[in-house]
Amino acid sequence: MRSLAVIGFVGENANGVLHTNSEALNYHFGQRDIPSFVVDLRQADCTNRLQSIGAQHDILLGYGYAGIGAHLKTGDASLWDKFQIPFLSLMYDHPFYNPALHSASARSACNCYAVRDFYDVQRDYIKSPQPAVQLKISSNGYVIPHERSWNERDIDALFIKTGYDLRILEDSFKVMPPAFHTIVWDCIRTAQKDGDIVLTDFVRDGFAASGIDFRRDQQTWDDFVYIVRVINQYLRYWRSEQLVEKLKHLPITIVGDGWDHIDKTNAKAKFLPAIQAPEVDPLVRRTKFILNTHPYARYAWHERVFQGLESGAAVISDRTRFTDEHFADLPNFIEFSWSDSSWPDRIASSMEEIRRKPYDCMPGRKRLAERFPPDATAVHMIDIATQIRNGTLKP
Repeated sequence: MRSLAVIGFVGENANGVLHTNSEALNYHFGQRDIPSFVVDLRQADCTNRLQSIGAQHDILLGYGYAGIGAHLKTGDASLWDKFQIPFLSLMYDHPFYNPALHSASARSACNCYAVRDFYDVQRDYIKSPQPAVQLKISSNGYVIPHERSWNERDIDALFIKTGYDLRILEDSFKVMPPAFHTIVWDCIRTAQKDGDIVLTDFVRDGFAASGIDFRRDQQTWDDFVYIVRVINQYLRYWRSEQLVEKLKHLPITIVGDGWDHIDKTNAKAKFLPAIQAPEVDPLVRRTKFILNTHPYARYAWHERVFQGLESGAAVISDRTRFTDEHFADLPNFIEFSWSDSSWPDRIASSMEEIRRKPYDCMPGRKRLAERFPPDATAVHMIDIATQIRNGTLKP
């Protein structure tokens, strides 16, 4: 009897993040004696590699972060439908960044959303015919050994994020029709102070107030998608820029490209270029405080929070409903709200308070182990694939 295998697909992505994440996920399939592979669709021999895997194994499931691999075909037919193989698209970003990836024609495909808000966008706006589920979240599945005690770590505070000059986006807003320009800035200004609005609903209501049905025709739908997307982009970059601007007078380390527009006069922060994904963990375990900002979503969460807590660092992050529920009570998790104008002072004072006390990394690690078991995502994926095969998974 041939063994069952899992195949993860990757393509173009920044800093090798998706390949690294796929290898980490495959580790948990391997723990269940399920052979697992990562196929890079950019490589010239990817077809031969797929055929080689298929010659040796039956395929339990295929998957791809951001839906990479969902649209593979053999002739005119979906590869997944032809061979009746479940395919799971692992979705972590807002669907409006590329709606087409959320509408695969394969009957055997399922969209698996790691953020509740994005599942809601699929259900309420994109409405593609294939099933969609909320994906269970895992911690990384290993505890980085303490090479140094917390007090001996040589990086005080670390922020890993790509910057962007918001003036570029602001210039693009100026050429929008007046109604769209107003909607964009009304939404941005509201969301900067309120992390609990639903961007799609806000923009939909703005369209309606201007007498526009966002589903009127393809062009209007495309405009609607574009406006939500650029608002989401703006808020993501705005949050990152705010943290850098307000804390650059502290001896923090900022890793990532795109910060050339920041005025570094009298800044104590150290700016370093982007690194590859495998280099992140070694940097994190040298760090006392991990800084984080979330993309805009009510239930947003970020892997940097998980990495920080697992490494034994204290984590400083903007709040979301997700962090309120799972991390707000932890002594080594500091959350702040963008609506609180004193948040920079609160962060600085909280860091000093943590320094004054004996540091205990275990509350964060225990919370992750209890609520986000390291194999939770892999186990859930196997269950979803089983339901697809049995015909019991419904849209």
